[in-house]
Amino acid sequence: MNLSVDYSKKDVVKSLGCRWNQENKKWVCPLTNTDANIESLIKLQETGNIGFIKGVKIHQNNIDLKNTDAVYHKINTGPITFFYELCFTREQIIEQIAERKKREIIIQEKSELDKALDKLRQTQYEEIIKLKELYAIKIN
Repeated sequence: MNLSVDYSKKDVVKSLGCRWNQENKKWVCPLTNTDANIESLIKLQETGNIGFIKGVKIHQNNIDLKNTDAVYHKINTGPITFFYELCFTREQIIEQIAERKKREIIIQEKSELDKALDKLRQTQYEEIIKLKELYAIKIN
């Protein structure tokens, strides 16, 4: 999951297992991160230090402060201009990570099944070759 991180907090998120993605210029919390690290990252979001972002930026004049279910992370983009990034709630973060881990497990299981199927095909092919050779010997 992508994170919005103030520069001053980059070492903290790095120590909690996150990595910088140079391509999209965002910090990423990998699926392989520990539950303890993820919990620490969620606590950092709850204190306003980082945000598990959804990818939606909102100008400071358009923020809906009445929406108490929304979680925002403030981004300073200039001397007097601020944007906020809409973030996942604690429950959504846990749900997103669990769903992504399930997908990763399914992909891994499919890969293992594909390898087993390839091995079975190779074995069957080798048995067919042996049968053809045996059949050829019996004919002669």
